[in-house]
Amino acid sequence: MLIEQDNDIEVAQYLLHNSPTSNGTNLVQPEPKSPDVNLALRVHELQISIEMALPPSYNTSQEYVTDCLEFLKFNQWLFNYNNTHILTKHILDNFPAEWLSYFHSLSTDDLNRLPLGYTNGYLSHLLNICYQYTVVGIDCSSEKIALAYKNQDKYFSICKDNVKFVELSIDENSAEKIKLLKQEYFQEMNDKSRCCIVGLHACADLSITVLELFDKLNFVNCLVIMPCCYHMIDLEKSVNEREYFKRFPTSKLFKQMWKQLDAESYIKRTF
Repeated sequence: MLIEQDNDIEVAQYLLHNSPTSNGTNLVQPEPKSPDVNLALRVHELQISIEMALPPSYNTSQEYVTDCLEFLKFNQWLFNYNNTHILTKHILDNFPAEWLSYFHSLSTDDLNRLPLGYTNGYLSHLLNICYQYTVVGIDCSSEKIALAYKNQDKYFSICKDNVKFVELSIDENSAEKIKLLKQEYFQEMNDKSRCCIVGLHACADLSITVLELFDKLNFVNCLVIMPCCYHMIDLEKSVNEREYFKRFPTSKLFKQMWKQLDAESYIKRTF
């Protein structure tokens, strides 16, 4: 999801608490943005943009999330097992014929939507090469930082002035550290400048942490995030074969739908 907040943290707070969805991370500084407009208008436009991201057969986010949860409840055999057992448990053999027909019809282009990852620094460099963005890549692993710089020297030397990498373990208290990174690497930023957080493979609760940081960082105008590793989400408790997560779901609406559809009984950490 891409959320633009127009230098007004109220928009991010509104969507974080009211929308149904609310360490490789990149900070990106794009071109300046147009001046602020009325908050209510911005919220309205953002809601429209979220709805436009839905499949064309859906009119509201509630309909889409309801169908997703019901699909997962009916097809628990797809995910309620250790995913390394996909072959030994013959999961692929259980695919309905219409699913197989659809997957066989896909081209290589259809399957290669996201060929990039942060691990080697490729995404950071391509953001600079393709869009001339200034980029700071953040990762908790010193080995990955070293690899990113090694690849920069070998393949992306033209990006050295505008793409940097920093070792930092992101948690809910990282806002002040990220502000310091802004001061160090985005010195030319002014009130009209835009900054974006990009998270690719934001594992488990890191996705939620990044949403919370986005809520705190008023100089960040937009957020693009790809969550993963649901099996590592922090667990609050497990009761009668139901699992309750500490920080998920996040929004009021999603929490309500989650409870109504009894999702604790079938969406669990599988290994």
